[in-house]
Amino acid sequence: MPNKPKTKRRKSVKPSWNRKVVVPPSYDSTKHDPARYGTVHEPAFNGHPARHFQPNVGSYQRVACSCLERKESLIFGARSSAARYLVEEYTLAMACRDVQKVVFVCADPRLSSRKYKLLKSSCPAGSSVGLLTEETSVDLGNATSIVTTVHTLRRLSYKKAAVLRDVAWLVFDEVLCLGWEESSSWSILEESLLVLDKSVRCLFLTYPLPNMFEFAEWLVSLLDQPCHMIETDHRPAPLKHFGYPMGGDGLFLLKDEVGGFKEDRFGQMVTQVKANARAEELIGFGGVGRNDVESTAFVDKDGKDLHSHVAEILFVFESNKFLPCAVCFASSKLCEQSAMILAEKYDFNSQPHEKLQVGNLFNRAIQCLDEGDRNLAALHNILPFLRKGIGTYHSGMLPVIKEIMELMIEENFIKVLCATEDYSVVPRLPMRSVVLTSIFKFDGKSRRLLSSSEYIRMSSLAGRTQDSRGFVICMISEHIDCSDCENLMMGGLEPVSGALSPTDYTTLNLLRKPGVTPSTLSNIFTKSLADFQHRKRALELQAQARKLMVQLGGAVGEREVRTLLDYKDLVERMAGLKEMTWSRALQPENSLAFLRPGRLVRVPRGWGVLLSVVRRYDVMFDSENPYLAHVLFKGAYESSSNAMCCIETKSVPVANISGISSLLLTLPEDLGPLKAQMQVVKMLKNLELTYPDGFPQLDIVQDMGLVDSQVISALTEMEKLCMEIHAHPVHEKLKDQSQACYMLTKAEKLIEAEGLKKEAADIPATKLSERVDVHLGVLRALKYINEEGELLKKGVAACEVESVDCLLCVEALTAGVFDGLDKHCLAAVACDFLGVDPNAEVLRGSINREAPISSALNKVRQVAENITDVKSAHGQFVDRMNYLGRFESNFVDLMFAWSKGASFREMCNMTRASEGDVVNLGRRLLRLLQELVSCARILGFEKIATSLEDCIQNFAHGMMVALPLSLNPETMVLDP
Repeated sequence: MPNKPKTKRRKSVKPSWNRKVVVPPSYDSTKHDPARYGTVHEPAFNGHPARHFQPNVGSYQRVACSCLERKESLIFGARSSAARYLVEEYTLAMACRDVQKVVFVCADPRLSSRKYKLLKSSCPAGSSVGLLTEETSVDLGNATSIVTTVHTLRRLSYKKAAVLRDVAWLVFDEVLCLGWEESSSWSILEESLLVLDKSVRCLFLTYPLPNMFEFAEWLVSLLDQPCHMIETDHRPAPLKHFGYPMGGDGLFLLKDEVGGFKEDRFGQMVTQVKANARAEELIGFGGVGRNDVESTAFVDKDGKDLHSHVAEILFVFESNKFLPCAVCFASSKLCEQSAMILAEKYDFNSQPHEKLQVGNLFNRAIQCLDEGDRNLAALHNILPFLRKGIGTYHSGMLPVIKEIMELMIEENFIKVLCATEDYSVVPRLPMRSVVLTSIFKFDGKSRRLLSSSEYIRMSSLAGRTQDSRGFVICMISEHIDCSDCENLMMGGLEPVSGALSPTDYTTLNLLRKPGVTPSTLSNIFTKSLADFQHRKRALELQAQARKLMVQLGGAVGEREVRTLLDYKDLVERMAGLKEMTWSRALQPENSLAFLRPGRLVRVPRGWGVLLSVVRRYDVMFDSENPYLAHVLFKGAYESSSNAMCCIETKSVPVANISGISSLLLTLPEDLGPLKAQMQVVKMLKNLELTYPDGFPQLDIVQDMGLVDSQVISALTEMEKLCMEIHAHPVHEKLKDQSQACYMLTKAEKLIEAEGLKKEAADIPATKLSERVDVHLGVLRALKYINEEGELLKKGVAACEVESVDCLLCVEALTAGVFDGLDKHCLAAVACDFLGVDPNAEVLRGSINREAPISSALNKVRQVAENITDVKSAHGQFVDRMNYLGRFESNFVDLMFAWSKGASFREMCNMTRASEGDVVNLGRRLLRLLQELVSCARILGFEKIATSLEDCIQNFAHGMMVALPLSLNPETMVLDP
């Protein structure tokens, strides 16, 4: 059982923070009275504040509010969600005082609904908050503040909607730190900023980012206004990060409250991370394989599985009052399994009045649903868990269940939440403690270590404002390098990078703006963040080149640079041939006979002693070379007094071996005792002294007997390259490895900098202009614009379709795909446009699809083929198979059943998809149908538009249009 984390009285630490400002050249420094507002470099507001501060408010928050009082943009980066929310509330109060409109922008409708609820509860008297998303609009009439989403902001910006008229502030809530590298939302936000009115001021609330200053510089270049940047790592409740070795004993402090990484404690923890024999036999050495996301295969030496270890940790937390706690799992299946097991062992809500209030709150919450949906099994199955203080939270849950969980957490009725990474994006719902059951994840392509960004988002859930400190427990079931663990815990978020690219929807909407023509269109894209970063990087490299030329003093001329690069090319070719020959030599049929225990082998870590080779059977391992080598090395902590720190064992794929020595050590019969392992390390050290120039290696042909024709050819070429390398004029000069590396690196930088110096001004514009020209060619060919770039009727109609491929929708309407379809078939055919993964197993059984639907879907595919042909003819790359494969989804039949009157329970019984996925798809379909109505009317298809409206009216009922609980406050009143 793990020992409890020690808690001491926390000392008051003055928060450290950093502030910078970017000022445009045109800035008027006399604009503000220094006595009242301070200066742009030292903002200090001395007037009547929009909101009075509590005494414990940090100085960095006061300075942030002073920047807002100066009506200047701000990027506020703080680890604490409470700190960010204070600045957000001040913006709301300031806009109310000054009778200004402010728009709060969130990532998606779910977060927008929650933000609407939070702001409405803190809205000053005399002002009101409205909500406008893709799914709903509330209280927009006289709203002085509006909460919206990134997608809705772009649509409103293009349409110059009245909602955005006279907006003084745009507040972007954590949109810079929610993993935009994996979605298109950042591209959409960047697009919105490019067309933003320069009179609008921006407030970005985020975690500290590594390139915040660069982002501020870009924002200034767009809006021509000062932009302040404030960042701090301070948290009201500092965090302690522990490692918990599964199969070991106790917790190990890896990162303290000050932020220092404990290498010695990590070394002690690693010695206790031992692979269980049963787990190794099933899924390979050292932990879970691909279905870490689908199984609980790990079993330690004592027979305990993952859920048993979680239960032990929670027992300690409950005993020491470290609850509530969020336990983060790799999959929704593991969340639900763990909740069931915990509910059998624990009851965290032991007081009768707590159970009564939980039931009361649950019953009131489900009143927002239709009567038929209130008896869904998915709803009532969670109630027993909730009464015991246990909740679950993952992406496959119904939206209403997610909101019920959030309400229970707010009321402190949930003490343990079994969640996935999806919970980390919910604002202002922190816990006292967080347990990460795995620091690895399967990202859809491969199993990898969590990124530092993902770790920060999940660990930041720990530590509430009222807590003295928060706790983060990382459960470790397999070996991890010290450097990897340190990077995970000490790293920051990934830098924000540009992602904007021309699309048909973007191109058409930009051409719709006054003054934009095909000739000036590319100039808009050259203002993108990616272009800005490219130009900045080019200038930096040019400066480095100039500095380098001064340092070299002309000692390295262009001819010598070319000679150096030619030499490097020879060396790289030699390395490539060596890698190819060894990859052939390491095929199981060629290498296993030589990979015996005691053999010295070279891997990326260095030379080590081979202990064993095992075959792996998990599906994520290389099927062509499914062998894993266990290698013993000299440890990274040789100076440590702990003997185990002088020994390190690592498991690497046999394919990663880059050398097999002819030396073969005689190993002790039992390598379990520490003394025996130290004996092997001693032998390895003695051999290094005996062979200072490197260990002798097996010859691939003579020793290993490999006579493959390609290998023989490669060895012959390697002999020629070796002669060329030794005969090269700079070979003798570069025998000093450090000097060679220095000269080659500098030569490369010179060439790179010179190239960028010549191309920095026109490369971004040239590449983007080519891509814009391709889109313009496609749009002209399909009759969306004329030769002058003016929008034709089809172009105007396409501007209405944002949620899917706008060209496909317009072409389908004009091709008669929707002609003659009733309202049920319309819903089914429109669903095919959403591009759902066709490989997903959706339906539980086969369904006979109606003939009109099948015929319409065939037409959709023909239209899609025509579009891909036109795009390919104009030089636009289209993955034809992937694009056309999207129009074969079984969700079509599911949406048809709903339109025909199937209940939500019946739909869930028809599909293997989760309830949450079905609801999300239905809401996306409703949004598309509304866009198709506008599109059809512009094209003159009034009959189809009327049929689509009937389809919407028929489809929009029940769970598909259930309002968020935040919009039903009367159901949220607790009985006393």
